[in-house]
Amino acid sequence: MLSGEILVDLDQIDTIEVVASAVSPNGEHIDDPARGRGVLAKRSGRWPQKPKGGTGAEYIRKSTIFGFDVDPDGKTTLLRQKVTLLRIEGLPASGGAENTDSQLVFLQPPEGRLTRLDLGLLHAAALSGNRVEFRIASQGHPELGDPAQVKSHTRLISVSRPSQISDTRARKLQIEVLGISRFAHSFETAAMFSDDRVEHVLTRRQPLMPVDQQRSWQYPTAVWSRATQPPAPPAAKTRLLFSEPSVSRCRMENV
Repeated sequence: MLSGEILVDLDQIDTIEVVASAVSPNGEHIDDPARGRGVLAKRSGRWPQKPKGGTGAEYIRKSTIFGFDVDPDGKTTLLRQKVTLLRIEGLPASGGAENTDSQLVFLQPPEGRLTRLDLGLLHAAALSGNRVEFRIASQGHPELGDPAQVKSHTRLISVSRPSQISDTRARKLQIEVLGISRFAHSFETAAMFSDDRVEHVLTRRQPLMPVDQQRSWQYPTAVWSRATQPPAPPAAKTRLLFSEPSVSRCRMENV
């Protein structure tokens, strides 16, 4: 389970993604015996090739054949994949970051213009499916009358788990936090023309690519996740049963 705090500029960011880079996050075999060169290729010493261009060919990468890279000194480099562990959407601007009585999502005090978010509470809500709310307005005047007559209006923060690590093995995770701009929908590509400025190459504006709409925190964090299940006990060899000779039979054979 994720825990800790995130410092966010809510005036610029309304969506956060917690991304993990790990080896085989979906439970695939790290060294799959079904992968590798065929028998004929091994016997003849040939390396698989693929077409390149019109008539040429190039060797296939070792990572494509085996599922991991092999260095010239024989050392293997396992391939890492990225999965999104947590996605938080619909964060309010800094002026509207007000907690409800039951959920303290926004921690105090803030650090300058940065708001502190409780990552553990948000991840727990994503695991359990609970709603995460923040207060946006109050109707009534509690200073003039009964506070029970005051009605609070809230909105929801969307928390979800797009991906999850499906096996029980321990692994090293490279955690990275991405912030997506709340103004991303306002930025689009401009119309493009040919070099002679005559023909429209792109007439309709397109939204920016996701990588251009987000910003990564400067320092990713490396953590070890513990195994959630102990390894299976080693299979012991079957004990051989020996029958002991009876005393009466031994005496009869000695007579």
